[in-house]
Amino acid sequence: MPTKRARNDAKPADSPRPGQSCRTWLMVGPDDFQLDTLARRQIDQLLPPAEQAFGLETIDAAAGTVGEAAAILRRLLETLRTPAMFAKRRLVWARNAAFLDDKIISRGKEILPLAGELATLIAAGLPPEQYLIVTASGVQPNSPLANAFAKHGALLRQEAAKPWRRQEESLAHAARELRQAGLTASPATVAKLVARVGADTRQLHQEIIKLAIYLGARRQVEPDDIGEVVSATRDYFVWDLEDAAAQGNLPQALAILRRLLFQREDPIRLVNTLETRFRYLLILEEAVRNGWITPRPGKVAGGAALPPQLSKVFEGDRRMANPYTRNILAQQAAKFNSAALLRARRDILTARQLLVSSRTPPALIMDLLIIKLCRLAARPKSRGRAGF
Repeated sequence: MPTKRARNDAKPADSPRPGQSCRTWLMVGPDDFQLDTLARRQIDQLLPPAEQAFGLETIDAAAGTVGEAAAILRRLLETLRTPAMFAKRRLVWARNAAFLDDKIISRGKEILPLAGELATLIAAGLPPEQYLIVTASGVQPNSPLANAFAKHGALLRQEAAKPWRRQEESLAHAARELRQAGLTASPATVAKLVARVGADTRQLHQEIIKLAIYLGARRQVEPDDIGEVVSATRDYFVWDLEDAAAQGNLPQALAILRRLLFQREDPIRLVNTLETRFRYLLILEEAVRNGWITPRPGKVAGGAALPPQLSKVFEGDRRMANPYTRNILAQQAAKFNSAALLRARRDILTARQLLVSSRTPPALIMDLLIIKLCRLAARPKSRGRAGF
């Protein structure tokens, strides 16, 4: 059976019913909460809730050593080979088997023969009315288990959100979770929720449950409710700072910077990524000015492809090979003129020099740099002279 791909919000593909040939599933992906949701949907299709008390056996497959992983595989093999005593149908769920993607553990001397036994069992077919689901963050390619699931069962790969679509997908997921909890919220309130919690789907789920309990009979979520109840757990990424600075959003950029420094991000790394972003903006500003790219809100970049002398700078950066990403950056570049972008790059280089040669606290240097960049981004483009 060919490998299938499931989006984060997708239902199981080609879910078999009792009596169909597929009895084994391997579900892999980076989001453990979404994998659990996918697995539970499959379980509910195969076993009615009334049968799950005796028919469902969940094995915690988390393992940090070869010995722990070997013990899990032995238990799994023993369970699959032992007839169910109190249930007509039985489903075994090996949950969080991250060791399948560990290069060291998955190739351990104890693991290889046990994984081979499990692959043989899957290839031969489980007994009637017996099913197996394994969820894991990943699986080593071309391993016997991966091949067995792909050929004789189902191998479902959860698609990770692309970095440039992470915010969009997080907002959509939060809106779905709110609806499922019977809550309503304006787009601005949903955005505030995501800004506070981040993209972690399990954390979003837990915070929305807290909101539902806090609101009681009230179903409308207001912006103030987010600050009252929701924990600030979001981890920011460097490109969040790049976007906020390029858009001239000073309050957001400073908040993200302080969070990144709290997360122990290296200030030199932050400066280097900002330098790359504003170098790209300088190139794209020329492309926009000459009509090679036309920024289109909500759409991919249009116009002719970048000429070779400009596109060379993007070589090796897969993000810039994507038209969607280029369009977002082109929209940012269109807010500047070349003089402002050259001034921004000088400010960034000055900040980098200060970080390595002065005794000024790095946090202060970064604060001042972000203020300068956001001020440049907020200035009207018609004003050609760089500087304050």
